[in-house]
Amino acid sequence: MQQIKRMFRQGDILLVETGEIPEFAKKRNDKVLVEGELTGHAHRVVNADVFDFMGSVFVAAEEGARLVHDEHGPIALIPGNYRMVRQREFVPNERAMQVRD
Repeated sequence: MQQIKRMFRQGDILLVETGEIPEFAKKRNDKVLVEGELTGHAHRVVNADVFDFMGSVFVAAEEGARLVHDEHGPIALIPGNYRMVRQREFVPNERAMQVRD
């Protein structure tokens, strides 16, 4: 039986539950997942750690962790590990682009 992965979306990002943070992932000094390109506001986590590995961003969330952004309501994260996915915009006959928040 396949386990259902938990997902949390806030604006243009999606956190998808993953089993483990990759062994050689590098921990960031800050808690910012993505800086806002248009507004300067950032998606960031509170009471969680952010890691980079091979072009992907991971979050190790402890109990009580939250995903916050100045233009969106905060989201309580269930304890676990997550991989961040950026939302993409599709326009027929054009290249898919990341959504700008």
